Amino acid sequence: MIYRVRIAKTAGKEIERLHLPTKKKVDKAILKFSTNPFDNNTVRLVGHPEAQFRHRIGDWRILFDLAGEDTIYITHVWPRGKDYKK
Repeated sequence: MIYRVRIAKTAGKEIERLHLPTKKKVDKAILKFSTNPFDNNTVRLVGHPEAQFRHRIGDWRILFDLAGEDTIYITHVWPRGKDYKK
């Protein structure tokens, strides 16, 4: 199944502010989402106010929701510690 990936305005701004090596890793992960968003680094979040899932990339987390059967909506790209403070 091929997924469409949509990026929220806030997530886009967060990605633009990343250091170049980290930004490349995040961009690569987002490209992979179109074919398989649910690999070993993706976890379902229970009771999280911002998203349904998170994908781990080193010390960074991509938070996303499923919008329909074939659309992934990326809400945030946060460093590891920020997610736990919500």
